[in-house]
Parts: sequence; C-alpha cells; structure tokens
Amino acid sequence: MEKPEKKNKMLDRREFVAATSAAGVLMATGISAVAAGSSPVKSKVYLIKGTAREEMIPKVLDMLGREKWNAAVGGRSVVLKPNFNSPHPFPGVSHPDTLRLLINEIRISHPSSLKIVDRSGMAKTRDVMDKIGATELAEEMGVEMISHDDLGKDDMVQRSLGGGHWSRGIEWPKLYEEADSIISTCCLKTHQYGGHFTLSMKNSVGMISRQSLFGNHDYMIELHTSPHQRRMIAEINALYNPAFVLLDGLKCFTDG
Repeated sequence: MEKPEKKNKMLDRREFVAATSAAGVLMATGISAVAAGSSPVKSKVYLIKGTAREEMIPKVLDMLGREKWNAAVGGRSVVLKPNFNSPHPFPGVSHPDTLRLLINEIRISHPSSLKIVDRSGMAKTRDVMDKIGATELAEEMGVEMISHDDLGKDDMVQRSLGGGHWSRGIEWPKLYEEADSIISTCCLKTHQYGGHFTLSMKNSVGMISRQSLFGNHDYMIELHTSPHQRRMIAEINALYNPAFVLLDGLKCFTDG
C-alpha cells in the first residue's frame, strides 16, 4: 500500500508570541556584521497569551518600553520584513491583521521612511503579495512594498561569510544595509530540514537572493541541497541585528 501523504498539522493554541531581538541594544545607523567569535547580543523575550492581536501588539510594546520602541523607530528609516513565502494563508504567511497593526505602531513613532520588503520562496513574489492581500493593504496604508524580483544588479550587494557554509557568500538588497532599523515579523513553524522550530531565523532566508545577478548561481538550490542547511540559515542571521521581532503564534505548524 502507498503511504498517505504527510501534511502539516496546525495547532490553534490561542497564544500570541512576541519576542524582541536586541531590545535596548538597538542599531543606531545601518547594519553591521557580527564578527566571528564575538559575544552574542542578549535579547529579552516576551510571551503573551490571548486571542486579540489589537490588544496584544500594543501590550508587548508597552512591556518592551515605549521609549526603547521610539528610539528604534522614531526618525529612522525602517524596513519591515514579513513572511510572504507562499500564497498560503496564515500561518503559512504573515497575518494581514498583524501587518496592519505593526505598520500602525511604527507610524505612531514617526519613522523617516517605511518599506515592506520580501522575497517569496514558492512562487513569484508579486503574485504572492497580490493573492494574500498584501498589495491591497500596502496601497491602502500608503506604504512602499518592494519585491526582490523587481530589483536590479545595482540594487544588490554580495557579502562574504568567511568560514561559513555558503560557497559564494550571499547576495541581498543594499536597502537592508542602508536601513537604520529592520523589524521582522514571522510565523511559528516547523521546518523539516531547516530546524525543528526556526522562529525568526528562517524568516531571514527571504532576505537573500534566489538567483544571483552577478553570476550563474542559485542560492536556494545550494541551501536546500546542503547537509549544512541549519548552519547556513544561522549564518544569514549573523549579518544583521533586527531592532524588533514580532512572532505571531495564534496558529502554528506542529510538524512537517
């Protein structure tokens, strides 16, 4: 007999998980790589249970401290990195309510600019943005939304990961390095090969190119065929320090 196809189980735990990265140690200008062997930045992590995002997101920012939040966002150029990996609904991608509420909270602190930036892994990015309603949301709220697929060679930069497992380092948009603050919002997922629970780390894969614009190389084929996939995901995260990570766990994948 053929084995039945294994599907992701989804658990509605009525929990909302929000974690801050580098809380109180916010990047003042741009992004700098974490030097090999340097001490990791300590982060505070907050867990909030409930059912109403409109109550929980402001609450977690109050717990973090509005002064710290305003220091990370106010007057700064901000890049918001969501999860637009596929055309599937939440928790496959960021929930539209989470995006709306987070955008509003960023705007309250008056950033100098705000851009939503992502690359899909399972379809054309613009198609995913349209299908999940992100395009309509960005237009409604007047926020610039950028797809990696639309960027050219002049918009990209190559970065070496000395001693790492990427054969050619990585390639990503310059705008990540030009931003004063990067805010990541991700979903609670398992990943068969990339880690049991990847939290915000796997979300960083969408920050790098699929196909190199500087040569014939597919970074995603390299990642997904490597026995060092988990280490390669971690190495991407060594390139930057997010100002804040918001992890929405009202629903989550539990396997697969």
